[in-house]
Formats: sequence, structure tokens, C-alpha cells
Amino acid sequence: MANEPRSSDHANRRKTRRGHKRIGLALLAAAVSVSCSGPTKPDSTNLLEDLTNNEIAVTTRLRLIEDIPELVRTGELGLDESIEKLKGIIWMRHLPQQMRISAMDLLLEPEGLLTKTQGIALVNGMMPTERNNVVRHRLSQLIVIRDWPEVTPALVRSYAKPDRSIPDEDRPERLALLELHPESSIEEIVFNTFIEQGQGGVSRLRRDSWNLLSRLDASGELRVELLTSLLDEPPTDSDITLMALRQGLLELRTIPLTGEELEWLTNLHSNNSQDGRQWWTDTAQAVASLNQSQRRGLRLRHLEALRWAAANRSQWVGLSREDLDAEFSSRLASRVHKRRVGDIVRFRSENLDTWRDEMAWADFLTALVIDDAVGSERVRGALFAQAETDRLDETTEYGGIVRISIRPEEPHTYVAADYPPKPVMRENDTSFVASPEMFREGAQALAHYHFHVQQINNSRYAGPSYGDMNYAARYGRACLVFTSFDEDTLGVDLYQPDGVILDLGQLKRPTAGN
Repeated sequence: MANEPRSSDHANRRKTRRGHKRIGLALLAAAVSVSCSGPTKPDSTNLLEDLTNNEIAVTTRLRLIEDIPELVRTGELGLDESIEKLKGIIWMRHLPQQMRISAMDLLLEPEGLLTKTQGIALVNGMMPTERNNVVRHRLSQLIVIRDWPEVTPALVRSYAKPDRSIPDEDRPERLALLELHPESSIEEIVFNTFIEQGQGGVSRLRRDSWNLLSRLDASGELRVELLTSLLDEPPTDSDITLMALRQGLLELRTIPLTGEELEWLTNLHSNNSQDGRQWWTDTAQAVASLNQSQRRGLRLRHLEALRWAAANRSQWVGLSREDLDAEFSSRLASRVHKRRVGDIVRFRSENLDTWRDEMAWADFLTALVIDDAVGSERVRGALFAQAETDRLDETTEYGGIVRISIRPEEPHTYVAADYPPKPVMRENDTSFVASPEMFREGAQALAHYHFHVQQINNSRYAGPSYGDMNYAARYGRACLVFTSFDEDTLGVDLYQPDGVILDLGQLKRPTAGN
């Protein structure tokens, strides 16, 4: 639960984590063999050029790298040109890793060629983007050897990038962070980096830090505990991200789980237009009317449905989870359902019976509001028109958002607003790429949607793909996919960031009077 304090058991587990013996990076280092220099005096005439000559054996070039410090000492090689050549080798990711690591050692070891300031600058540039595990491991070792806590943000950004080849607990960045900050847990290190190193909006560092915390603290409970300090000591007005987190926790009783959700919350809170302020006020009032059970599991994706229901279906807001379940179940019972069979996700369930126990009160309410919205004649008409346009365009899939009409006289009417991908963003006929405008203008949207309508009968691909599920998880959105079954029928599937998928049945093309 994102809106309730953690128990003392959680606090005790944090203390236990701090007390665990930390395995030094040296024990996990990858062995890198480097040949020793020969007894003959090296020829420095073309040495730096020879280092990147692919016609020269790697073992020979490794020996030449070892000779550089002595040649710099005797003045036969210039310090600056040697440093630049070694830095170039480090950045040439197609070179053998032994060469890159040897160059790195000459620059970054305690007696290396770089000053502390230069070394920190190099590590800050390399660490967040380096993908070679061995090179990343050696970089992490050197950071610990040099005791450079200044590069903590770079380590956090690197650790934030998922790497399926290494368990999170064995990542070298994690081990380095724990060595540099021995009094803190890894979650506290990352959280403090998020708080201290970012200012203003959602910087790249803050987004990466929050995404890393979403792996370390999937439920958000620890972040709620860590954020409680903001309740007593409000951040400065200039730090709009922390202000949004504080007000979201106080008034909306939830926090974002991913970095992209953090941007979403910040955009909602920063919208100082009359409509934006009114939306926040109305939503906060709706949240305040809920009891503790109803607030359990409340996420950003639920807020628009709750706000709309409070104004238009107030009886639903007063119902229990079981009553909402009964209402939703009765709707689904009489509908025709088709399961996706087109790829690896064909074995998953899209049945409410499978997911019922994992759904919160707000999930049922949101599903009911979405069902009302997509079933309205206006939304159905727009969806069928957009589906036909999509089918004729073989460069991309189409999609958009379900949101309130922007017409002043329609403050409670949902519309399906399409956002065709820009030409430069179109990948192929089986991918939808949401535009920046769609995210910016869809902060108050009820749901995101896209189509699977390449064929008139595309039922084989009914429901979300693996990539679609990743999209929902990354952006924290309630999502819909509409699949063409025939010229007059669209299948509807609702899917959530937590993996819940629900087949809502079928939509029929509206006709006169229908």
C-alpha cells in the first residue's frame, strides 16, 4: 500500500540489511590478463598510433600501453596526447576489453595519469552508458579504490539500467555504492541521490533513480516511509518534483512507482491552468471521501476514473469492493470473449476469475468507468473511424487517449482522441509509438489505447502483446487495445501495469439510433 506507513517489521528488516556482510568488489573482479613488457627499450615514434592499428596483435598493443607511463616520465611522449589517446581507447567499445581496461587502469589507478578531478569527470561520463559487464565491473572497482563518493549519481544511473545477465544483488554498481556508503542501505543510497542531486523538474538522474527504486521497492512502501520527511519539512517551491511528491502523498494518497509516472505526477501538479487546478482539487476531494479499504492500492492510473465517478456515478464510490466486483462481473457474463493466440502470451488468462484477488477496489471502479466510456456511442463511432484509417496506413499502428471532451459544454463526456505517430516515429505496421504530445495532453486521461486492425479479421492477435504490457508497466497507465474481428466488430481488452488483463468483450459499430 502506497498510502499507509510501514510497520516496525519493515524498519527492522532495513536495519538487518545494513548489518549484512558486504562482499568486496575485489572478490568478484573479472580477471584480465596483461602481458608484461619486454626488456628492450620501446620505440615511441609511432607508439600512440600503433595502439589502434588493428594489424598489430592485441598482445603487442597491450605491451605498448604498459610502456606509456615510463615514456611520459622521460619526456618521450607528451602527457596530454597520451591521456587523449588512452581516453579514446576507453571509448572505442569495439576494441578488445583487455585494451580498454588497461587504458582505464593507467588513467584511473591511484598513481594514474589523471588528476582526481579529471578521473571523476571520465567516470561520470562512462559509467551511465557502459554496457560491457567486465569494463563496468573494473570501473566500479576503481571507484571504490579511489574512494570517490562524488560519482554516486553515475553509479545509480548505471545500476538503473536493467541487466538480465546479472542478478541485481550482484551488480558491481550496487557493491560499489554499498562500499562508498557503508552506513546506508542500497534503497537509502538511491533515495538520497534522488533527493539531493536533482533540482526543479524530472531530470534524467531523478527519473533513473526513481526507476531503480521501482525495482528495489516494487510496492512503493519504503518510498512512502522515506518521503515522510517531506511532510514535516516541505521542499522549496523551485523543486517542483519534490513538491509534487509531497502533495501527491498528502492529498492524493499515492506515489508514482516508475520514473515515467513521476513525470506524470509532476505534470499534473504543475498544471496551473484553471482546469488543471480544478482537476487536482476535485480529485483530492474524491480521494478524501474514501475509506482506508478503498484507498488500498490506489495509483495514479485510478485517479481520473475516481474523479469522474464521484461526479457522475456517486453510487459506485459508496460501494464496497465486493459490490463493484458483482457489478463488473454481471456486465462481462453476457459478452462474447476471444483469447489472443498469436504469440508467446497466448497462454495467459484474460478472465476476471483469474485476476479478481489481485484487483484493488480502485481497479474495479476504473474498469467500470472505462467500460462506460468505450461503450458510449460517441467513443464507439470515433474508434471505428480511427480503426479504418489505421488499416489503410501500413506504416504504423494508431492509438490515442480516452479523455474528457475539451468542449466547455461537455465537462463530463468522454471522447477517444487519436494521436497518430509522427512520420519520424513510425516503426512498422505492428507498432504504436506514443507521441510527446499524447503524454503532455493526456495527463488527465482515463486510459491509453491502440489498435490491432491490420486485417479485417485480426482475432488471432486480440489482446495486448508482450511489448504492450511493458508499455503499461513503464508508464503506469490503464491501457486498452481494440482488435478488429470483422467490419462491424472490435474486441476490447483492458490491461494494467501490474499484469492484469481483462477481456471486456466486443464493441459493435454504432448505427442510426444505436
